[in-house]
Formats: sequence, C-alpha cells, structure tokens
Amino acid sequence: MEKASSVMPENLGQKSSGDVTPVRRHADLNEVLASATRLACEILKSDAATIALLDEKGYLTFRSQQGLSPQFGEHWHRHPTESITGTVFRTGRSYVISGLPSERKYAEEPLACERLRALLVLPLKAGEDVTGCLCIGDRRPRHFSPIDVQLAGLFADQVAISIENTRLYEAEQRQRQRAEALLEVLTTTASSLGLKKVLAKACETVISLSVGERCSIFLMDAEHRRLEPVMSLGIRDESLWQKFLHPPAGVRRDPAEQRFLQAATSWGKPIVIEDAENSPILPRWWVKTFALKSLVQYPLRVKDRTIGAMTVDTSRNQVHFPQEEVETLAAVAKQAAIVIENARLHERLEEQAITDPLTGLYNHGQIHERLEEEFARASRNGQPLAVMMLDMDNLKYLNDSCGHLVGDEVLRFVAGLFVKALRVSDVLGRYGGDEFLAVLPETGRAQAEQLGQRIVSLLAEHPFSPADSAQQVPVGVSIGVACYPEDGAENRKLLALADAALYEAKRLGGGRVVSAHGDIREQAASWSLGFGFLQSLLNALAHKDPYTRKHCDDNVRYADRLAEQLHLPAEAKESLRKAALLHDVGKIAIPDSTLLKPGALDSGEWEVMRQHVQFGETILRGIAEISDAIEPVATHHERYDGTGYPRGLKGEEIPLLGRLLAAVDAYSAMTLDRPYRKALSHEEAKGELRKGSGSQFDPSVVEAFLAVIEADEQAKAA
Repeated sequence: MEKASSVMPENLGQKSSGDVTPVRRHADLNEVLASATRLACEILKSDAATIALLDEKGYLTFRSQQGLSPQFGEHWHRHPTESITGTVFRTGRSYVISGLPSERKYAEEPLACERLRALLVLPLKAGEDVTGCLCIGDRRPRHFSPIDVQLAGLFADQVAISIENTRLYEAEQRQRQRAEALLEVLTTTASSLGLKKVLAKACETVISLSVGERCSIFLMDAEHRRLEPVMSLGIRDESLWQKFLHPPAGVRRDPAEQRFLQAATSWGKPIVIEDAENSPILPRWWVKTFALKSLVQYPLRVKDRTIGAMTVDTSRNQVHFPQEEVETLAAVAKQAAIVIENARLHERLEEQAITDPLTGLYNHGQIHERLEEEFARASRNGQPLAVMMLDMDNLKYLNDSCGHLVGDEVLRFVAGLFVKALRVSDVLGRYGGDEFLAVLPETGRAQAEQLGQRIVSLLAEHPFSPADSAQQVPVGVSIGVACYPEDGAENRKLLALADAALYEAKRLGGGRVVSAHGDIREQAASWSLGFGFLQSLLNALAHKDPYTRKHCDDNVRYADRLAEQLHLPAEAKESLRKAALLHDVGKIAIPDSTLLKPGALDSGEWEVMRQHVQFGETILRGIAEISDAIEPVATHHERYDGTGYPRGLKGEEIPLLGRLLAAVDAYSAMTLDRPYRKALSHEEAKGELRKGSGSQFDPSVVEAFLAVIEADEQAKAA
C-alpha cells in the first residue's frame, strides 16, 4: 500500500522539457477553467483534471473537469473542513496520493468515485489567499515525482493568476454593465415612451443582468391599496400571465399573496428565496402555477412611499442569486421606481387632459378629436359611420328638486349605463352639460338606431337611486342619430344633423331615438352657419332652453319670406337670415332661474332678461363673417314709438333689418307655448301685430308681414 505524502518543494529546480503554457486571460471564466483542466492533463500526461473553487456559500465546488464523468461537478460540493481538497485549501500545501482506492479513509473522496488511483491536489493562490484547488489524477498506477509536482505547481500558479485576472475582468465588465443599465434606466424618458414601454424597458434591463429567467412588476392600486400585476417579460406561456392577472376561481389572492408582495416593500430590502417550493411565505398557487424554483423580490419605492414591487424568478432550475447581482438589481429597482412613477404621473396628466373629471369619459375636445379620426378612417376605407347625440330628459328637474350633487350622481350613473350598452369599438364622450356624443365606427343607420333603442330601454329598466336613499328616480334620454355617407360628407354636418334629430326627439316628448331625415336635414341646414364657436353656443342654448330652437327656426322661415315679399337685395336677405338665427344668442348668459322661470318675471328679473341683447351684441362683435348681423340683433327689441330697449331708438332711427326682425320675433314668440302661458292662435297673434302697428312695430313692416302670413295660410288651405 502506497503512502500519502505532503509535498512543498523548496527548490523548483528545472522545468520539464516543455514550458508551462499560459492560460488565456480575459476570457469567460468557464472557458479559462476548461482550458486549464485540458492543459493540466496534457502537461502532466494525466487522465483527468478538475478545479474546485470556493462559492459564495463557502463550499468548494468542482467547476470544470477533463476526463471525468459529465455529472461529476453537479454532485460534489464540499465544505473546506472535508476531504483532501479541503485540506489543501485550508493549508495551502500540495497533496499527493499514489494509492487512492486502496485506502479506506479515502472512500468518500469525490475523485475516488471516478476510479482514479493517483491524485495530485495543488492550491490555487492569488497572493497570500487560496481561492481554490487544481486536482490532477490518473487511473493507472502512478507516483507523481517532485518534478511533476514542481511543474504542476508552476502551472497552478499560472492558472490562479488567470482565474484572478478573469474574475477581475468579469467584475469590471459587470460593473460597466451595471453602470450602463443604471444609466439606461435613469435616461429613460417617461413622457416619450409611456408607462407600458417604461415597464417593459425596466424588465428587459433586469433580465439582461440576472441569472433569472423572467421579471414581473406589480404596481400599487391607489384606490384599493393593493399591488396588482402590470408587466412580465420572459414568461414562456402567455396563458400563465393571464392566470396571474385573472386568478382562477377558488384562488384567494388575499391575504397570502398581498402579504408576500408587501413584505419586501415594507421592509425596504430584497427578499431572496432560492428554494421556492419549500418557502413558507410564497403563495402556494404561485409556486404551482408558475413552477417557481427560485425568486427575488425587490421593493419599488419613491422616497418613503411604496409604489410597487419587482420580482425576478426561475422556473427551470433552482439558482443561486449572486450577492453582487442582488445589489445591482436593487439599485436598478430604486432608479426604475422613480422613472415608473414619473411615467405614471405623465400618463395621469395626459389622461386628465382628455378626460371629463365627472364621468371619466372623453371630454368635449377629445371626443371631437376621436370623431375626426374615425370619420377620416371611414372616409378612407369606404365604411359607414354613425354619430349619436344623447341628452338627459329630466336632469334639470333633478337638479332643481334634489340639488346639483345628485345631478352629478345621475350623470355618472347614466355614463356607466351608456358604456354598458355600447360596444367596445364605440367611442363615447361627454359633449357638455347633460349631453353626450357617441361615435359608432362601421355602423349603419339600422344598427345605430338599434343601439340607441337599447340605451333608452336600459335607462327605463334601471331607475336611478340616490345615495343613502331607497327612492328610485326614473331617468330618460333623448337620442339623435346621423350617418355617413347618406346624411353628409363632413363630420360637422353629421354633428349638426344628429343635434337636429336630438331636438326632434325632445320635441316629441323625449325618451326616444330619432334618426336624421329630410325635414331634419332642412332644419339643420338653417342652423348651420359654419361658425364653430357660435354654433356651439347655439347648440348649448337650444338644449338649455328647448323653446329657443323652435323659435329660431320659425324666425328664419318668416324672415326669408318677409325678405322675399319686400324684394330685399341678396346681401340684406342673408344678413336678416343670420340675425333671425342669432338674435337670442345672448340668452346663454342669462341665469336658468330667470330664463326658465315657469311664471311671470318680476321687475328685477326683467332687467336681467333685457341684458340678453347687449350680451348677444358683445358675443357677435369681432366675428367678421357675421358683422352684418350685429345691427339687427342689437335693435330687434327697439319700439317704433321710442319706448323700446336697449337704446330707446324711434321710428326710422331703428335700422330696417331691426324693424323687420322685431315683427318676425314677436309673431313667432306669440305663437309658441311658453312655461308661463299658452301659445296664441295665429288669428290672435295677427291681431296683436295690428294692435302694435305704429307703436311697437313699423306699420309698413306689419302690412308686409301680414301679407306673407295670409299668403301662407291660403297656400296651406289650398
């Protein structure tokens, strides 16, 4: 039996016939180790070689082997107090064994299981520190000579230097990669990428730096104070992510899941779990569903506030997360949290800019923009498009009887029902006040009317119940529909037609859907001046006071007929027409309590009401296209005897178009119902015109206008 000996040569003497081949530096560490074991076998003419290095857990791990079984390194990890390799590591002295299998004390040696009979183990030293061991062995009987030991010692020194240099190089590369990753996260521009791309960028950066396979991010839901999954990269099966977003029935996400997610965020440090299957804190359905093997969770915090959590995990094998990686990714998570929070803030600001704060729908500007986009798409692709205007039937009553806070509740309530009734592809926004606009892509008239009827029915089936009240309040809606291409080739025309159809639905009693038809298209044409701002004011006024719409329609019709009767020039006729339409635009500034008062106005309220003339004049000034309508609008409440308002003009001091509009306006007002009185018959109204001739009205105007009225009556009778 051959005796083991400890060898520490005092004089290296001569090298063997071949120089020690240097191991390649600055390569990957695994390449350096593989090259070292191969060269060790060549130099010592041995059957096998392996290198053991100290890992982060303090165990000697066989990292590379030549001439040994492929599984050798996977099965053997030794504490430095165990085995011959451990002895060499602790003492820093080489060890030679010539009869490895014959000694019972070596039976548990890892290399003895590889049927090696001779073994030479040398320390790998970086300065004074031993970092590992080089093991060289033979399966044939052999005694390693002092020259062999000297030569192997020189080679081991070269290997140790190469390993140290490679480690320094890799550390430098990792430091550079870390700096680049941090710089990339820091320079990510939230405003240009958006939240989703920022999250994806953060996950990509983390995966590039980690031994983990996938990265997931959870963000705090401010409303429910829960961490919710928002992004995951590296997941192989997309259906697994869907299970994460929508847990299967029977899975309770609280409290185990939230407890784990909030653990790292509240602690403020990463949680490392390398054996996920046996972890007592991981939710079991996570481990099972995602086949978790190892996981690290990092907090996402801004100052002292938790905004989320980031997890890195593996599903193939358990892995060890190096401390350097954990520290690097903790720094990345810290910077990513700031960028993510900035992206969320930017996204919220963008959303607020396009969202109605009360209903959460698109606001007036954004729904117009979406209408333009969808109209352009429909026009480009030759597809139909429907526009739907929706207006609450009795919101004013609710506001007056229950208060505006309840009115706001109703608007939120009906907005939710509208969203429920419409399709995912439809676009809905709050147009203003109690009016909504829906844009329906690829929708013809029949389908649009069907959707409108569905909304009307849904509101009828679901009365509104105020908070903290068992009372149920029926809420109705009127809907006007216009369609491209049959109703118009411009989006503004579609809006005007849908608005006219809505007015018709209101006139018929509300709670119904009316689609644009011939008469409505004619009315819309009379209303559409093409002046965007003024058109919006007129629409708003018409819905504020439904009487105004019919009154203005009548005024335009009567003004056209009176201008023809008097053979006015084309320019004067057009000016009178504009004035007839715009004469009451100033009422938009009159309080509802006065404008819509169901009884007679008192003296103070009359003073307020009379101001609508000056308000209208002020609104119209500065709009060049309608400057010719300002004078008749400003004078249509002057009286022929000089007792009118606002300037007290008399006789022919009043411009002709103002005198014409005064008669037309009075006749239309007398023949329409008002909240405080019933309409006069046409005969009664004609009598009032005659009675006011010479005092309120210009006699010649009254004469001409009565001729128009009587001619129309005769035409109808015929």
